[in-house]
Amino acid sequence: NLISENIPGYIPTIGLAGAGPWLKPSKEVEEKRIGRNRYPLIAGPDAPLPFVHSGLALEAMLKEEPYPLKCLYCAGANPVVNMQNAKKVWEAFLGLDLLVVTDFFMTPTAELADIVLPAATWLEMDYIGDFWKRHGYLLPRRKVVQIGECRSDHEMLNDLAHRVGQGEFW
Repeated sequence: NLISENIPGYIPTIGLAGAGPWLKPSKEVEEKRIGRNRYPLIAGPDAPLPFVHSGLALEAMLKEEPYPLKCLYCAGANPVVNMQNAKKVWEAFLGLDLLVVTDFFMTPTAELADIVLPAATWLEMDYIGDFWKRHGYLLPRRKVVQIGECRSDHEMLNDLAHRVGQGEFW
């Protein structure tokens, strides 16, 4: 029952998604986040884990307002099935210039994708589950098997970050 402390230089997993100061976008980018003013608790600058409201993202894909969304990287999700109005989601995704999906299965969303990447299961990746850190422990996990060309989301996003000039954070 130890209370853990932050390790200097360690970026918690949640930080890789944009929570905290580690990967905070520039003020200019933050001000352009769709839904920032309408849904400040999820899209505003002080949101704990800021993201674009999915319904507003669909509108931007279809109507190109407030600006066009032309590509989507979809990891571990199946929006065509689990978002409301599947027909609207389908139409929005068909209008994208690039849809990349990483998943374990060929889902309806993956069927629409320009590129489908094989995702790694929990047995196929090294991982530290630090969401539980506030309870006084970490959950480290060692990779036990490699099947085909699958890669963890962290590996894929790390490579993407380097390719778009954000590698200094990773």
